[in-house]
Amino acid sequence: MGRHRDRGAFERFRRSYRAFPSHIQDHVHHGFRHARPSCRRGAAIALASRQNHRRHADYGGPFAAGWRYFANETSALHWVHATLVETALITRDLVLPALSAEERERYYAESRGFAALFGIPQPNVPPTWEEFTGYNEAMWASDTLTVIPHARAIAEQVLRGSQLGFRAPKWYRAVTAGLLHPGLRRDFGLPYDEAEQRLAIRVLHWIRSIYPALPGSLRYVGPYQEAVGRLSGKARPSLLIQCSNRFWIGQSALGW
Repeated sequence: MGRHRDRGAFERFRRSYRAFPSHIQDHVHHGFRHARPSCRRGAAIALASRQNHRRHADYGGPFAAGWRYFANETSALHWVHATLVETALITRDLVLPALSAEERERYYAESRGFAALFGIPQPNVPPTWEEFTGYNEAMWASDTLTVIPHARAIAEQVLRGSQLGFRAPKWYRAVTAGLLHPGLRRDFGLPYDEAEQRLAIRVLHWIRSIYPALPGSLRYVGPYQEAVGRLSGKARPSLLIQCSNRFWIGQSALGW
C-alpha cells in the first residue's frame, strides 16, 4: 500500500469498496454455491492485476530488508479479512448493545462466506468465533504485525484527512488510538493518556445517546441503501444516497 501513497489512502479504500458489488451480484444471480469459484477467481485476478509482488526496502519485525510481499498470498488475505470482520463488530459494539453469543457466532458464520470474495479457501478460515478470536489474539501478540515507516505515513495521511480536505478531530484520533493494540498504538505514535481516554469515553457516551435515534439515511452508508433500494425495485438511488455514494465510493451509483 505504501508504494501507492500518491493515490491517497482514501481513494484506495474507494477502489476496494467498488470492487465488491460485481462479486456480490454473482451471489444474487447464481447463488453462493455456484458463485464461490468465480468469486475466488475474481478476487484473485483483481488483486493480481495490481502490482502486488514487491521487494521492500523497508523492513521490521521478522522481515529482512528486501523481503518480497505478495498481497494475494493466502495468509495476507486471511489477515485482511480478519481485521474487517473483527473491527466491524468491535466498532458496532461501541455504540450499540453487544451481540449475544449466538448472534456473534451467526455473524461470524456469515462472514466466512464473505472470505470467498477475497479468494481465501474455506479450510484456511477458522470454523468458529472462538478459534477466530484465538487467531487474532495470536497475531496481535506476534511480531508479524510490524509498523514500518510506510505504515506510519499512511496512518498520518488518513488522520490528517489530506484526501478529504479536513483533519480528523481530536476525538476521532482518541477513539482510533483506543481501538489499537497497545504495542501498535505506541509504534504508530498515537497518544492515549488520561486526557485521550476521557475524551474517547465522553464522545462514545454522546454517540450512544443519539445514534439509535438517527434516521436510516444517516445511519447507513449510501451503497447499502442503494442495494436495499434495488431489492425493493427502485431503479435509481435518491439524490441523498447518490451524495453518500460519492463520498464512500467516489461515484453516484454502484454501477452493477
